[in-house]
Amino acid sequence: MNAVRPTLSIVIPAYNAENSIRRCLDSVNGDFEGKLEIVVVDDGSTDLTQSIVRNYTLENQPVRLISQKNQGADCARTTGIDSSRGEYVLCVDADDYMLPGAISHLLQYIEDNPDVDMIWFQFCREDSRPAASDRGITALSKRGLLEGSDLQQVRLNIYQGLSNAIWNKAIRRCALLDEGIVQRARYYGEDFSRLLLALPKINSCLVLNDVFYCYVDTEGSISKRLKAIYLQDIDSVSRQLLQVAQIDGTKGIEAAGTGILAQYYNLLNLACDAHDDDVIATVAGSAQNALKAANLPTNFLPSNRKLRLLYHLIMRGNTRAIKLFIPVIEFIKPLLVRIEGSR
Repeated sequence: MNAVRPTLSIVIPAYNAENSIRRCLDSVNGDFEGKLEIVVVDDGSTDLTQSIVRNYTLENQPVRLISQKNQGADCARTTGIDSSRGEYVLCVDADDYMLPGAISHLLQYIEDNPDVDMIWFQFCREDSRPAASDRGITALSKRGLLEGSDLQQVRLNIYQGLSNAIWNKAIRRCALLDEGIVQRARYYGEDFSRLLLALPKINSCLVLNDVFYCYVDTEGSISKRLKAIYLQDIDSVSRQLLQVAQIDGTKGIEAAGTGILAQYYNLLNLACDAHDDDVIATVAGSAQNALKAANLPTNFLPSNRKLRLLYHLIMRGNTRAIKLFIPVIEFIKPLLVRIEGSR
């Protein structure tokens, strides 16, 4: 391996990804003159994932394989980041892939902006490719290199949950290191949690309209099956979000209020799908506690219309109405997306 420190490390956590890992690796691999390394962390796969990746490492390509027992995507991502050597890190999910030319363009942007801390680019969904899907970027009043007071817009949009993915942001490696000081989400909301870990260390952000990443909505995704530990994770994300948002004062706290609601909405949706009244009540109670802890202004209204009614229902403890409200919203969501950009 080239002794020169690479510019960019691609970190790919992989678990039983034999059907997608080749496409993912082919999309990031190439001859980039030592500027790129690819770190795949096999998280205890029981299929052919490890064998497939090992073949790539034997072909004089900048691919490294690390194997560990199954601990979840976030722990695998931590292993990859800790062992990476690049100045910047881009986390790519094994189910997803980068679009043609994305890596070479990204390396060029880094070369042209060597002092930037984060590069935030557009992604598309496989079923809507190549249409850009990141609403956080769309909602910004300006793009390009954002620093100083302009950077607040980036933070506020992320607080609100408009762009809580880690995989469409190349971030300076030192900002992503998890020193274990903050309790973070590990299994649900873990992308948002790691992004919040990095955000206070970001002093400049290059925002691009370029669509570089393709997100694949996998039917068997863990996020679609309710687990008890998810509530602990969302509670942790909410506390972490409030702590980070305080740097932006009242605006930050109000944006965090919307972001907290968005996180609990997702969990309430899983609970409604499971038809579990007890879990719905428990999640709604946790959401109410988190929102009270935020000490939101009396006139607070979430920026997302979908969440405004939910906010009032949660604060009134009306779980019966919540149980009815969320399935209706999910049913008409495609229409809401077209009308107001809600998710």
